Amino acid sequence: LQIQENETCKLCQQRVYPMERLVADKQNFHKSCFRCHHCGSQLSLGNYASLHGKIYCKPHFK
Repeated sequence: LQIQENETCKLCQQRVYPMERLVADKQNFHKSCFRCHHCGSQLSLGNYASLHGKIYCKPHFK
């Protein structure tokens, strides 16, 4: 069984099933992996920003 690239989490590279998937910036993430690159806080689709392929909470987005 071969896992397609579009079914893997951008951060942990493990398979993402539909019920645990978040899609941000055309990339798949596990809900638990979708965290600020700077502080590690849990993010949602409504409170994140992206720069150079990294995701941040709004306070740490520069």
